[in-house]
Amino acid sequence: MAAIDPAVLLSDSPSFVVGKTGGAGLVCRLYRADPCCGGEREFGLEARPARLDGAGHAAPTGEPPLDLRVGVDCGYLYYAEGGLADPAKVPVLEHIDLAFDGRILDALAQRWLSERGQADRAGQRQTVKPDWQPGRPLVYEEVFQVLRQDNFHGPLGCYAALDLYFIDPEDDSHEVIVHFGESVHAPTREVGGVRVDLTSGKVEMMPEHASSKMLRHLWSRYRRRYPDLSHLAARYAQMREVGVELSTTGDPSSSPRMSGPSPT
Repeated sequence: MAAIDPAVLLSDSPSFVVGKTGGAGLVCRLYRADPCCGGEREFGLEARPARLDGAGHAAPTGEPPLDLRVGVDCGYLYYAEGGLADPAKVPVLEHIDLAFDGRILDALAQRWLSERGQADRAGQRQTVKPDWQPGRPLVYEEVFQVLRQDNFHGPLGCYAALDLYFIDPEDDSHEVIVHFGESVHAPTREVGGVRVDLTSGKVEMMPEHASSKMLRHLWSRYRRRYPDLSHLAARYAQMREVGVELSTTGDPSSSPRMSGPSPT
């Protein structure tokens, strides 16, 4: 089945089909829903069971639709009446879980802001000067505003993912650390980080508190959301520019926006 076009989710008719060609699927319609889970940004999702033919065309089965909620910052699914919508228990939901990658969550965040008349400030500078010392990595969100948070569900709660960069101009390592730790939505313990070489693709697991299994689980979820890690490469270029500015002026706020593609 073809991937969802993010532009569809920004249109006046945000409907799409997910599923396996020649097998089970869902005809989905996105709709506005008020937050009901600790202020989490979310959308309603009506999902009607269907069978897909060899060309991917969907024919509803007549089964009752599923009334779901999808979190903008977590990408998780749960039922409107309450309770996690677990693909392990309802296998057809796996098609939604697989389809909602970083691009789709970005589109949901953009739609959420647009529906409420709020501006998308992703890529703009934070107003507070970052607390950075040479030789230490700097979190991207300490310098730039983002479209959404990157949160991931694990067996023990919700975990936040932050990307950190070594920005010293004399440091030529092409690396980023993706750190998984506590989330504001459901406090959990620090798990650790994954050091990624953006040139070779080599990764190094750096677990904390003997959480290697959890770290591998969260990294697997991260790679499902970001198959090519291109967003990290774009952010790396921006953060290196920040490193030059901090090293020469001590203040990166003189320019309102970095060059390059807007991060999310």
